[in-house]
Amino acid sequence: MRLIEQVALLCQRLVPLGWGPLLERHGLRLNYATLHNPHKLAAELNKSIKIDRNMPGFEDFWPDGERAVERGRPSRSLLYHAFASPLVHPASAQKPRPTFYPTLRELDALENYIYSRSSVSLHDLRRAMPLGSRLVAAVLAYQYRIGARSPNGRFASTALSRTGVSRVGTREAYYDPIRRSFWPLPRNSSRGIAVLPARFAAYLCELRTPGANDAILDEQPGDEDRNFLFPVHKLFDGDECLKGSLISVKYSERHVNEKIRKFHVNSGVNAISGFDINSSPFVRDSKYDNDLATLRAAGSSVLVQPVPHKRLTRVALQKNKLTGDREIVRFVVPPRFGDNRYAGSSFQFLDATHAERRTAPEYANIRHLVTDPLNPKTIQDLNDLPWKEFDRKVRRGRYEAAHFVDDSCEGCVSANVAGIDMGDPNKTNFSAFSMICAPDFFPLVDQADVTDWVQEVLGVGGEREQFAQGGPWPLSGRRNCVNPKLLRPDIPSAFAFPIRDDAFARIENITAIVGGKIRGGIEHRPKKDRRFVDPSTSFLPDCASGIFDPGWDVSFSGDGQADFLASYGLGSPFPEDVKLCSALNSFWPSAAPDATRTFGLFPPTWNATTSVPLMDEELGFHPDHPDVRNEDRKSSLGWDGEYGPYFEPGFGAVNHAHIDQSDYVSNALAGEISLARLARIDAPEMFRRMSAIRACIAVLPEKPQRVSSTKLVLVTAERVDDWSKRPDRGDPRLRGKGFLFVLARLEKIGTPAREHGRWRRKVKKRYTCQLDNSGICWRLEDSGERFLYEAWQG
Repeated sequence: MRLIEQVALLCQRLVPLGWGPLLERHGLRLNYATLHNPHKLAAELNKSIKIDRNMPGFEDFWPDGERAVERGRPSRSLLYHAFASPLVHPASAQKPRPTFYPTLRELDALENYIYSRSSVSLHDLRRAMPLGSRLVAAVLAYQYRIGARSPNGRFASTALSRTGVSRVGTREAYYDPIRRSFWPLPRNSSRGIAVLPARFAAYLCELRTPGANDAILDEQPGDEDRNFLFPVHKLFDGDECLKGSLISVKYSERHVNEKIRKFHVNSGVNAISGFDINSSPFVRDSKYDNDLATLRAAGSSVLVQPVPHKRLTRVALQKNKLTGDREIVRFVVPPRFGDNRYAGSSFQFLDATHAERRTAPEYANIRHLVTDPLNPKTIQDLNDLPWKEFDRKVRRGRYEAAHFVDDSCEGCVSANVAGIDMGDPNKTNFSAFSMICAPDFFPLVDQADVTDWVQEVLGVGGEREQFAQGGPWPLSGRRNCVNPKLLRPDIPSAFAFPIRDDAFARIENITAIVGGKIRGGIEHRPKKDRRFVDPSTSFLPDCASGIFDPGWDVSFSGDGQADFLASYGLGSPFPEDVKLCSALNSFWPSAAPDATRTFGLFPPTWNATTSVPLMDEELGFHPDHPDVRNEDRKSSLGWDGEYGPYFEPGFGAVNHAHIDQSDYVSNALAGEISLARLARIDAPEMFRRMSAIRACIAVLPEKPQRVSSTKLVLVTAERVDDWSKRPDRGDPRLRGKGFLFVLARLEKIGTPAREHGRWRRKVKKRYTCQLDNSGICWRLEDSGERFLYEAWQG
């Protein structure tokens, strides 16, 4: 079927569902006669039309776009913008349904038709290349974005990167056509976590340094001297792609998880005799194992789709060559010595020569004792032991602990392009770097969003005001090489990502995001709420963390040649990282939920404070919480399978989970980690919370009055729908929505609580803060103290 016929079928399906009247307002008439005659449809799509950019969703359509289909330019094509932008919806009398929107395959067919209208040959593209550039084929992750999130920062366009970020889950992928993106909650369910795929396609690109009209998201110093891949033409099967060529594109992938092997090779902890550390599960390679990732066609593009498993982590098993039995993969835990423990009960490994490099998992779980190597059901969860016995056990070590597998990994996606002569694939055919990462608990918030908030509210470099360590730097802003040992799937023994190019310059911009050429220069992305109306999720590197210690989405390693990105430095399994990153909310503010207050952490014992408050219902209500005992609330686990903190009756002590005896691996094995309560938190809501905690810390008479170093612990955090209806309102000036925060100064030394796995600390002082969008009302909870009111801008 010709491409114009595929476009006709797409329009025939959607025009009656409300798209016809919408498009007609721009002068595009898609009636029966047009839609059922390919020649008339092509002419209608090619004619000049007067576009109404005041219509919702079309405000960011390119000003020089004047046709439904602009040859070779999807972002200048009104029809594509209407179907692909998550801000455009059909003019339907009824509430739009998912079936009212195009599928990924249909969007792909429209993309291909737009490129086919260029009617260019390989020779034409080579002749039009700028001086000093080279035409190459490359696989790129790509996504159509609204103007405020696009590389040019002004108009909706396609954002492309040599890196795609997929995310693991426990359920099949769910594409939400209304959002024009995948969504991490399963269809019609809040249980489980749907995998998030990344979309890739092959492009002909110009390999060159950037020019004045090239768009690069988050440009970095030195970019003017770096070579980037700027796409000029999408590649797809058939004779309509390039004039005079019959194109065939075949994709392949190869992903590797080698965390357990790296653990034994580099940490000094030997594997149990009889295990083969070069085979699964020590090394899991999608070339040999079918449980990591799959490629799924979406028309001529392809999706890297993580394989869903019932649990985010599982017990590692392998046949032991000495015994002949399939056994639990395990290791003997070394005794506590030096800095080989973190948070009391995680094994920590730091490279003695280059401490900043993670040449093996920095953290490994050691809290699951193997009692019978043949029976995973007999594994003893040491967290169930009484505190003193637990502490003594993990300090002394010398017991066999189970290894666990997770599905995070890294690799590449390659395309074998037949029908054009591109020469040596290593020099003219570039693979994409593919990361398969932990779930994104805040899918509507990107690292770049938090970076913008920091720069606007705190000033450039002001992240240390809010975050005790690290910062919200997105991966798209990093300029690093990637793991040079990753192999191409299509060429045996060929490395996908060399450290240096032909000119011996480092190839360190693989995680950069680029866009098409623009006219009139580039403006920075808008810093207002416009970008936050986008309901779609992202799989490009600005949604991933660019801070590595050890990392959240990817880690930082190196060898004698260079430093580079590699996932094997992440925790084994990744829930071990999730616990520590969340508990210390310091390095990954937009990716990691802030569980600092779950564990009652505060300086100087811990370099961690609450910087992004989660509400009580998001952290969970313990069965002994006073509100649960009074039947005002129901007991519920939080997003991480833990329970949040609470004041014991009489407010004399705070009861909280003990970080040493909290185990996210156990919680993942039980299926208790969920993002249902967090997924719909968007950037404005996150910023309101961050601003609210800043206002509290700034007004309360406790030094230092700085979020990143306050000694106050946030114990209670509740949303308030309308202060004017609350009988406990401290001042009549409080109105509308806001927050109720209760903070406390606690004794440094705590003691085990009556409830297993929990700790209690005595309260020295307690403060209540009531906030709306314009004021904060607070008081010290002591006899005779009154509420004080101060204005602020929420």
